[in-house]
Amino acid sequence: MKSRLSSLPLQLLVFVVLPLLVLLMVVAFGGVALHQAAMRDMLVDHNRQMVAGAAANLSEQLVQRRSVLRELVTTAESADDVSSLLEQARWLSTFFDGGVALYDAEGRLLAALAPDGGVLPDVLQSSAAIFPLTEAGQATPFIAITAPQDTDAMRAVGVVSLDKLSSESMMSLHASDSADIYLLGADGLVLFHSDPAYIGQ
Repeated sequence: MKSRLSSLPLQLLVFVVLPLLVLLMVVAFGGVALHQAAMRDMLVDHNRQMVAGAAANLSEQLVQRRSVLRELVTTAESADDVSSLLEQARWLSTFFDGGVALYDAEGRLLAALAPDGGVLPDVLQSSAAIFPLTEAGQATPFIAITAPQDTDAMRAVGVVSLDKLSSESMMSLHASDSADIYLLGADGLVLFHSDPAYIGQ
């Protein structure tokens, strides 16, 4: 009795067609897996670059604002009337939409420039150069910037919203249920978080 594999069509099917089908399936599924891995790596790299760019941009803006405050303190220390100095420096609201205040070495308020909706902090509440200001029901996160860090000298505090820094819209752009977005200060303090409960921790 002849074996079933002795017929030519069956031999072609078993030894040629089936191995080719298996090979094609391996190539197809392998290609999909490689493509998914490449896309995942590309997305991770894109997100890493985006986050690094956003952080560098924020750092640059905060450093610029601290420099403005240091210059303000230098000018105020030689001024006769710091209140009139701030009144004449209304341009500061361009940098600090939450207001600007000058304090003496003991933390007493000397003068303030607070626009409508401005939030001026107690300078003694934090020893950090940059710290978040949180209030119940506050829709826009504010950040306080102090300069200089020398507590034995006059100090300036400027308050700026994350909206003014153009960071909140940038950070919420890629927000999702599976991702948390947060902004940390150099000391590890949470300045912004997609869950407001974490701000200030």
